[in-house]
Amino acid sequence: MRTAILGAGGRGTIYAGYALDHPREVSISAVIEPRAEWRHRLGDRHGLPAEARFADWSAFAQSPLLEQTDAVVNATPDRAHAETAAAVLDAGLPMLLEKPIAATAHEVLALGERCADAATPSVVVAHVLRHTRFYHTLRDLIRDGAVGRVLQVSHQENLWFNHFAHSYVRGNWAIADASTPFILAKCCHDLDLFTWLFDDDFLAVTSAGRLDHFTAENRPNGATDRCTDGCPVACRHDARPLYLHGRDHWPANTISFEASIEARQSALETGPYGRCVYACDNDVPDHQVAMFEMASGATISLTISGHHHEEVRLTTIDGTDGTIVARFGRDPKIEVFPHPAGLGVVAPAQTLVGADLAAVSGHGGGDEAVMRDLVRTVIEPGYVSGSALLTALPSHLASLAAEESRLTSRRVSLDEFVSSI
Repeated sequence: MRTAILGAGGRGTIYAGYALDHPREVSISAVIEPRAEWRHRLGDRHGLPAEARFADWSAFAQSPLLEQTDAVVNATPDRAHAETAAAVLDAGLPMLLEKPIAATAHEVLALGERCADAATPSVVVAHVLRHTRFYHTLRDLIRDGAVGRVLQVSHQENLWFNHFAHSYVRGNWAIADASTPFILAKCCHDLDLFTWLFDDDFLAVTSAGRLDHFTAENRPNGATDRCTDGCPVACRHDARPLYLHGRDHWPANTISFEASIEARQSALETGPYGRCVYACDNDVPDHQVAMFEMASGATISLTISGHHHEEVRLTTIDGTDGTIVARFGRDPKIEVFPHPAGLGVVAPAQTLVGADLAAVSGHGGGDEAVMRDLVRTVIEPGYVSGSALLTALPSHLASLAAEESRLTSRRVSLDEFVSSI
């Protein structure tokens, strides 16, 4: 499958890496990226000639390489997804589209309407959690009746506190109108899990949350505008230890093109990631709760926290016949607790850990699996992606309805929300 990479940042580079690991399945035919350094780094990594490296889509669309390309990986910034996805479809190419598929409800519905036409090329959404061994195991347990009828679900999406500071205070997703609402950017694939795991539909949502901590009011006395200005405050969000080390991993490897300490120091002194977290222009909430009413009668609560000690998703599923407690992150685990048949009867718990749920790549194996899904979508006649774009509409619309509820402090019906668009 000859694949063009549209957007050579972190996500585009990860998906392109599939070709290096599976050269019999995928090759990279072109890279489209406005930043020259990033464009050429990915081009060099995949041995692309100069004529296969493009600064913008229009140049690629006019190139003979368009006809020699089988699919596109669209890993552009969130706000560009709707426009770039339309351009790819206009060119007649199937694609992997990074989530969220679009930033507004109007754009989401427009893409959905287009993809409802059987003549439209296939769009696979990078809802990578659907493709993990962990969540497939959880889904099989639910469908096999491990808890009976699902009644109540509690799902926590916990961000390491410095992840939140990096991405949602200093970084690309700090301002909702410049990117996407927090719950859409971070949790659209969590909401996608709800419809997929439980085969259920959203009816209404009530949500609350706000920006409480990363504000000017909480700025310590004496704190400088930048951590590199000799700030005397002992702060857990000090950018210097977070980014100025010799290890080439996230998030340090995102702030500068070069990996040297000197390049990262310069980035902190001049770019967004060196700013005091209490002196930024961020406006997205640092904690939020949403309660979804489902068509089955079940209720699902989603809690998002930007103040956790680790990156982890925690899910508790209560049903008529049992409970499942699941942990997705470091040391993944799924525990099944059947309800006992009578007083004094203790049913043994079933626990799945370790190799049963082991991740083979990023996002619990989902990054690699969604690329494999794209390959099958393109080369296997009749194959329909497990995360085709139409499956993503409910999660995106529910995310945006939750944001509407948070902003208006009212219960939002999904039908009424969609009809108002």
